[in-house]
Amino acid sequence: MKKKILGALVALSMVCSLLPTIAFAETGFYVETSGGTENYSTLTNAWDKATAADEATITMYEDATISSQLQVLAGDNITLDLNGHTIDRGLSSSSAVNGGSVIYVMGDTTTNEEGYFTLTDTSSNVISEQGAITGGNNLYSGGGINVCEWGHFTMEGGNITGNKSADNGGGVTVSGDTDYRESYFTMTGGSISGNTASDNGGGIAVFERGFVEIEGGTISGNTATTSGGGVYLYGDDDDNHGTLTMSGDATITGNSANQSGGGVYMEGDTNFIMNGTSKISDNTATNDGGDVCLFGEDDNDYATFTMENGEISGNTATWGGGVYVTTHSEFIMTGGTIGGDDDSYANTATYGGGVYSDSGTFKMNDGTIIGNAASRQGGGVYVNNVYGYFEMNNGTITKNSSASGGGIHVETGYLKMTGGNISGNSARYGGGLDISDSDGYAEITDGNITGNSATDGGGVYVRYGEFKMTGGNISGNSADSLGGGVYLDSDEGIRDGIFTLTGGNITGNKATSGGGIYVRYYDPTKYTDTIFKVSDNPVITGNTLLDETTSNNVYLPSNKTITVDTSLTTGAKIGVTTETEPTDTAPVAVTGENTADYTQYFTSDLSAYSVSLADSGNVVQLVPTADSITISLEETTTTGVYDIVLTAPSGTQIDKFLSAQLKFVLNSNQTDSTACDITKIDALTVTANTDDYIGLINYGSGVYEFNMDGTNASSLTGSEITLGTVTINGLGYYSLGLDTSYDNVINCDSGSGVRVEFSETEGNLTLSTVMPVENEIKPELVPLTINVKFPNRVYSQTAAYTDMAVEVNNNIDERYLADETIALGSNGSSTKTGTTVTYVTPNTPDYDYYGYVIETEVAAGYSATLTFTGSGYRTCSATVLPESGVAAATVNVWNNPMDNSIPVVYYDGTADTSSKTDITFLAGDIENDKSINLYDLSAVTSFFGYEAKDLTSKPTNTYLGKDLNRDGKIDSRDIALVLVAWGK
Repeated sequence: MKKKILGALVALSMVCSLLPTIAFAETGFYVETSGGTENYSTLTNAWDKATAADEATITMYEDATISSQLQVLAGDNITLDLNGHTIDRGLSSSSAVNGGSVIYVMGDTTTNEEGYFTLTDTSSNVISEQGAITGGNNLYSGGGINVCEWGHFTMEGGNITGNKSADNGGGVTVSGDTDYRESYFTMTGGSISGNTASDNGGGIAVFERGFVEIEGGTISGNTATTSGGGVYLYGDDDDNHGTLTMSGDATITGNSANQSGGGVYMEGDTNFIMNGTSKISDNTATNDGGDVCLFGEDDNDYATFTMENGEISGNTATWGGGVYVTTHSEFIMTGGTIGGDDDSYANTATYGGGVYSDSGTFKMNDGTIIGNAASRQGGGVYVNNVYGYFEMNNGTITKNSSASGGGIHVETGYLKMTGGNISGNSARYGGGLDISDSDGYAEITDGNITGNSATDGGGVYVRYGEFKMTGGNISGNSADSLGGGVYLDSDEGIRDGIFTLTGGNITGNKATSGGGIYVRYYDPTKYTDTIFKVSDNPVITGNTLLDETTSNNVYLPSNKTITVDTSLTTGAKIGVTTETEPTDTAPVAVTGENTADYTQYFTSDLSAYSVSLADSGNVVQLVPTADSITISLEETTTTGVYDIVLTAPSGTQIDKFLSAQLKFVLNSNQTDSTACDITKIDALTVTANTDDYIGLINYGSGVYEFNMDGTNASSLTGSEITLGTVTINGLGYYSLGLDTSYDNVINCDSGSGVRVEFSETEGNLTLSTVMPVENEIKPELVPLTINVKFPNRVYSQTAAYTDMAVEVNNNIDERYLADETIALGSNGSSTKTGTTVTYVTPNTPDYDYYGYVIETEVAAGYSATLTFTGSGYRTCSATVLPESGVAAATVNVWNNPMDNSIPVVYYDGTADTSSKTDITFLAGDIENDKSINLYDLSAVTSFFGYEAKDLTSKPTNTYLGKDLNRDGKIDSRDIALVLVAWGK
């Protein structure tokens, strides 16, 4: 019987051995120190053990509820692994207590010895599955973890959640003190969420000399009764500031503040740096800065936020949905995005959807503000207060929207734009930019306002503020009503709306009226008025009505004129439309009184009217075109050559041309946007149209008189007559026009329907129709082929030909065509882009020799010298004389010991038919005495039988200069080459 029982037990044991091992859950709290690992039944006992050691790690295997805070003090270095478990302080439903934090970290303020605490969780990579620190409710700062002087807190994982502070920092507080004792918090993972602060910093509060680095993890769903739903930073001076750096993929999201800074609030002397792919998103604030709010205290306590990269999106506030910058604070954007190209990324606000700068400074050096919205003003950026300042040096503001100022709204602040793009924004007033207060000021020196749209002021809307433009472009904007590029308005009894334009381009805009600029009129005896001032060289052309065909550049209502502030200069071009139609007896003034005649810089948008000068005061005015014969300079197919054309008014003709006396002005000192200072334009040549029997008298100083010969006058008739031709000589930039101070006169028979100003038989030129032509004469480049031929292979004789070169020296300014050096050898190359060097052999199709084919360009009309050099070779050269409009020339160069003449190669082959076009340059003059003689034969013979061994490197040994055919040997062939040359 016993045997049967024993057998059954053995069998059972065998069966059990085949079953999987059953693991029983560990409990308690393990403490690992240098002395080993011990298990404790309570977290408090485990903590005591850890703090008694120099360094310890506590791993939790069960949840813990504690009745007093856990402390990390001077000399401690504790790592806590939550391992999926929770530490509950147990104060969630009770009143705040002094010392109500869950964990307290602090060094020794006397000895400056530091304390270190690290929080991690190795149970899971999913944060929501990791353990938590919760239930803190502190009477003072730091509901979850309170880090004080000389304390170090590193968070690698876990959750700090459900904690409260009756003061600041519902989740974590990091604070040093004013005696230079610092505290540190580094977050690389985990989350700080669902915490509350009765004052500031629902998630984190950072005070004097607190230093925080958030490199990963999430700060979300925290609440502050006052400010800083996610993060609150405070510092009182330069030496005691709070600092936070946010990088990696860290996220501050879904936090809220009842007052300011739903995501981040900065107060006093603080610094926040944001980069990496970090994101601050979907936070809310009742008042200011749904995302980030900056508030400095005085000139010495500046709050500074630097956005180097990352994203600020989806935030909401009343003022500054994304960022709010106020007194003594600065927001610097050098990269990243505020908003996004999708509605879910948009920052929204009543004022300043993206950024609100209220008596603070916003500098945008790069980055993008995109897709934000404001229900009232400033979809992208709102600038307010007399101390509000926005400096835009680069970057893009695009696809933002609001009622006023889709891209930027300037209330009483200052915008300075030196670069960047304001594009694709929309609004009721001012699609790109809106200036709408008596102290609002905007200045643009460069950059682009383009592709924006509005009801009024597609690009810019100016309302009793001041707008100054010295450069840049306002282009491609549209207005459903008035002012496609710019709408200049005013406000009754407050302040003039002022637009000062001294440079830049306003072009390609469109509107129902005022495609380029609409200038509204107010009666200055009753209200404030609009003031449009121009000077220097602005360009307002190519703007239209909404039909995109009818020119409409500057629209001037009745009684409205343009003020020429100082003077207009070469390059200025301004098209004008007036509400009042000019008549013969009532011309319409375009400008006020001027110190000089500026008619050449204005044109009428409508062909029915022309620009003229009033009898007094140098007032530019519009008159019916039918009152004058016009003149124009029309460029021919040849650069720098212009026909001088007279044109009769529409529907009429000139019956007889009698004479014309004109004074041409040539200005060759242009320095336009290309900043080119080549000014070699040296003369103009005027010729008469001899086909029409016109004679010419040159009075000097640019004055020419065209006259009929008296016999054939009756044959010259028509709506258009060509007097002659003006030719510009030289190279460079130039401006050509007529001297408007000279009495330029055209005399012709009025004939059938041509009305003239002074008598029935004479008509005077209207100079306003003669715009200066501005252009540049560049040399014509024509192709040149250089064939360099050898009797032997080159590719296998690399070293022998390495230092061979062709130098092309052009007799022209190097800014038009630079000299070049073309290296031969197996790696043929040139110093000039576009030149090709191709090695050919008799096996190459279309070639029967070894050598190079060089394709380059030279300037027509300017000789070029080709110089061929190389080791052991005599220099030889050729002069090429390219001609305009003639096919390419070819220069053939042989390395045979024959003539080394210096021929002249003409492109058409007729100028010097006797000159050689085949040039030879192989050395025979070994001794370099300018003669091929017995000494050269001896020099080669002395090396007879010598075999070159180092042709793989650049030839430096003297014997290589005797290997004339470059075959690696000095033999009878080389002697023969000298003898052939000797016998020439």
